Amino acid sequence: MNRPAEFAQSGIAVIPKGWKLVSLKEIAELKNGERPLMDNMGSIPIYGANGIMGQSYDSLVNKDYTIIIGRIGASGEIYLAKGKIWVSDNAIYTNDYRKKDIFLPFLYFLLLFRDLGQYSTKTTHPIITQNFLKNFRIILPPYPEQKKIAEVLSTVDQAIEKVGEAIEKTQRLKKGLMQELLTKGIGHKEFKDTEIRMIPKNWGVRKIEEISLDFVSGGTPSTPNKKYWNGDIPWMTSAFITEREIRAGQRYITKEGLKNSATNIVPKDNLVVATRVGIGKAAINRIDLAISQDLTGVIIDKKQGYPEFLYWA
Repeated sequence: MNRPAEFAQSGIAVIPKGWKLVSLKEIAELKNGERPLMDNMGSIPIYGANGIMGQSYDSLVNKDYTIIIGRIGASGEIYLAKGKIWVSDNAIYTNDYRKKDIFLPFLYFLLLFRDLGQYSTKTTHPIITQNFLKNFRIILPPYPEQKKIAEVLSTVDQAIEKVGEAIEKTQRLKKGLMQELLTKGIGHKEFKDTEIRMIPKNWGVRKIEEISLDFVSGGTPSTPNKKYWNGDIPWMTSAFITEREIRAGQRYITKEGLKNSATNIVPKDNLVVATRVGIGKAAINRIDLAISQDLTGVIIDKKQGYPEFLYWA
């Protein structure tokens, strides 16, 4: 009601005038892929329902752009390829399309947005059919606008990819620094061999228990008992450990819940380690913290061990 004159109702959404509603079969020819000719020595990518699945020495398609749609299994997944490719028989692809009417990268982004996977059959092996796709209706802007929209989204995609690459490089750098700093330290010239590895001459090897004052076990107050919960004592399970430091509880228990269960409090500025579920996860608790049975508190002798160093180690 009272929509601006420059917009119109399409049946799917309110769209700008000049845009139109079409089915895929009006703008593209779809075909099922074929059993791939696998060859590890080949250089032509083979696309399946899950993306690139190998290489071939031969191509099934050679277009400026090709859209691949997962048919069986990862049905509805969308990929955009260029040049020579092979498409396996568990996917559907655009064998041809009306270049004057559709800019294929735009169609790729549009189909991603429409989430074709939601239309696949809900069976053990989900499937989306070529017949369904041919009759699938989409909103189509004029060609120049399609190109502009696709260019904007492609730029965003490239930026995301660069951020991902930067994160991966930073993670590799961090791993390398950990290897260097936690085994060789800073500025050491003399080293000695130990039961663990070669370490700086003035470093030592200790068991955790030798630098700990105590180990604290955990438990969970009875969840149906309302008197045990919604108190002011922070409590946590291993599932909630997602960062290096713990500064808040996953839930909060009462003094009565603490008294009538196996949980115990780990004094702040010590280590909490997952020993049952999510084994190996660790964090420094910056608050006094009650813990569940899948965690163990390690009370560090601060004269011998620095909690932050032990966390990284």
